[in-house]
Amino acid sequence: MERLIYLFRKFHQLKISNEEYACMKAINFLNQDIRGLSNISQLEQLNKRYWYVCQDYTEYKYPHQPKRFPEIMMCLPEIRCIAGKLVNVPLEQLPLLFKAVLHSCKSSLTSYRTDPSPCVTVSSGN
Repeated sequence: MERLIYLFRKFHQLKISNEEYACMKAINFLNQDIRGLSNISQLEQLNKRYWYVCQDYTEYKYPHQPKRFPEIMMCLPEIRCIAGKLVNVPLEQLPLLFKAVLHSCKSSLTSYRTDPSPCVTVSSGN
C-alpha cells in the first residue's frame, strides 16, 4: 500500500497529463521482459516508439521542466512492481484497497502542502 500511495503522490506532484498517462500505459503494456513472448524485437520497437512519443510530447508541452520526462519514466518500475503485487489481491478486495489509498492520500496531501512526505521527491526550480 505504501508504494501505491507513493505513486499516487508522485502523479499528483507531477500533474501527469492524460497523454503522458496513456503513453506510460502503452510502454508498460509493451514490456518485453514478460516470459513466453514471441517476436520480442517487434515489441521492443513499439515500446521505443511510445517512449519517444512520450519524450517528444513532454519536452514540447513542458519545455520549462527538463527533468519531467525522466521523473515520469522513473515511475514505470514502481508501476510494474505494484501491478505484479495486485495480481495476487482477490478481485473483490481491490475497491477497498483503492478506497483506502485514496483516503490516505487525500488526508496526507493536505499535510503535504506544509510538510512534505519523505517518499515524495521535491524538485527544485520546476
